[in-house]
Amino acid sequence: QGRTFCDSNITSYRSWWTSPIFWTQPGSLPIRNGGGLSLSDIAIFPNPSNDVFNLTFNLNDLSDINIKVSNILGVTLFTDKSNSRIGNYSSKIDLNTYSKGTYFLEIRINSQVYFRKLILN
Repeated sequence: QGRTFCDSNITSYRSWWTSPIFWTQPGSLPIRNGGGLSLSDIAIFPNPSNDVFNLTFNLNDLSDINIKVSNILGVTLFTDKSNSRIGNYSSKIDLNTYSKGTYFLEIRINSQVYFRKLILN
């Protein structure tokens, strides 16, 4: 339901409640843009890990890929860039020289961006 503070009668400064409206919140289901990659198609394992993370996904169309791992200060620790890829993508992300903690994985596939947390034990 919704209500505004811009009612036409101005005496209450609030409108009446609207009737209930139902919708599906984006993100609650996998979203595919033109048959593209779904967030659920991305696999990162093991997570948490002691050193190496495996990243895999499948690309149905020619895509430009940018992978970046950064720490909580925003310092980039790992990058991988690949242009005009199609098919299976897999990468090993080796963080064994870094401290235990939480790191941020950013996956850019053309104009789509996905974020995941990596936990290093």
